[in-house]
Amino acid sequence: MRTHIKSEIGVADDGFAISIGLAGLYEGVRREMILQAAKEEPDDQDIRLGLVGLYAEYDGVGAYGVVEKIFVENSRVRIILDPAKISAERYSIEAEIAFEFLDALNSEILVTFAGMCSTCGVTFKRS
Repeated sequence: MRTHIKSEIGVADDGFAISIGLAGLYEGVRREMILQAAKEEPDDQDIRLGLVGLYAEYDGVGAYGVVEKIFVENSRVRIILDPAKISAERYSIEAEIAFEFLDALNSEILVTFAGMCSTCGVTFKRS
């Protein structure tokens, strides 16, 4: 598992999609992850192109549908990726990524994670 420390998190809504940005230090280097969910149902073209589900980007490499689960535990977020989809998309990362924050996540972040996961069929658990 890649665990990022001294992490930061932010939420953005551009009217078309909701995004959560995470950033933290991994082995002394700042790494970033973006999770994004469209606010509208995909159209036929989106479906044909595979632009369906939760979009995840880590260090500039992104794909749809690679996130299986998101767990929030007080001040830690664990994102579980599907190993088969990671391989197919040529991600060179581990299947589990964690971000550790100094404080517990606020309700806006928790509600956004829950809604994003519900919309995209991703398991979301909070403890």
